[in-house]
Amino acid sequence: MQTDISWREDFLAHLVVEGVIHAAQAEAVLSIQRKAARPIGRLALDDNVLTVQQVYEILNRQAEVGGLFGEIAVGMGLMTESQLDALLCAQRKLRPSVGSVLLELGFVTTDELAAQRRAFLERVKAVLA
Repeated sequence: MQTDISWREDFLAHLVVEGVIHAAQAEAVLSIQRKAARPIGRLALDDNVLTVQQVYEILNRQAEVGGLFGEIAVGMGLMTESQLDALLCAQRKLRPSVGSVLLELGFVTTDELAAQRRAFLERVKAVLA
């Protein structure tokens, strides 16, 4: 799941380096995405994976030791890895894409976004080659 975050931020960094957007605009995109994401605990409640009591137990543990909610839930034996993966997948689907946010805010045009995606992918291919 960390990979998804990394790619988003790498693409936004690419746009900043290329002068397509400013750093503050990249931060605005990430902020909108974060606000749109539903917390894993809420999704687990909605899907009956966890009870309210279990969510509070996890949140209390999180406050004590830090860490990610889902990892703590798995560590406590309250959720399986596959349940966490399903919840993280659902969370990603609810979050708007970087491209859609960039377009909605008017930071890029459709053509510019497509061209920058191609340029970014070419750069990634060159690094991996």
